[in-house]
Amino acid sequence: MPLTERLYAKSLTGVAVATSPPNTPSITPTPSITPSISITPSITPSITPTISITPSITLTPTPTPTKVGYYYSANKFNCSNNNGNINCNQYIGAEVIYNATASFTSSYYYYTSSNIYQAINEVSPTRAITINNAASYSVCYLACSASLSI
Repeated sequence: MPLTERLYAKSLTGVAVATSPPNTPSITPTPSITPSISITPSITPSITPTISITPSITLTPTPTPTKVGYYYSANKFNCSNNNGNINCNQYIGAEVIYNATASFTSSYYYYTSSNIYQAINEVSPTRAITINNAASYSVCYLACSASLSI
C-alpha cells in the first residue's frame, strides 16, 4: 500500500474517535441485611410424680371393762301382808343384787315382786338377783308397801 493511502487511512481512524459516553449516574447496589434470629427451643422435661397415699389405720382394741352394771351385796327381807298389817322385818339372808342401768344407794331398800333388798356395798361381778326397779326407799316398810301393790 502506498504511503499516501496509508496516511489517508490512518487519518480516518484518528477521526473516528469514539465519543465518550454521556455522564450516567452509576448506582452501586447496597445490600440490605435483614437480621435473622434463630431460636432453638430448649425443652427441659419436668416430671411431677403423683404420689398416692392410702392411709392405714391400725386400731388397738381397748380393754372393755368386765363390770357391766352395778353389783351390791345386800340384806334380803321377806315382805308379807297379814290382814292389812305389812311385815318387813324378817331377815332371810344375804344376796348379791344387780342393776344394769343405775347404781344403788347404800343402806336403801329395793324391791322385787317377792322380796326386799337392802344394798350394803358394791362388789365385783358375780351371780346376782336382777332388780329392774331403780326406786329406793329409806325404810323397809315403804319398800314392802310398794312391792305388795304391784
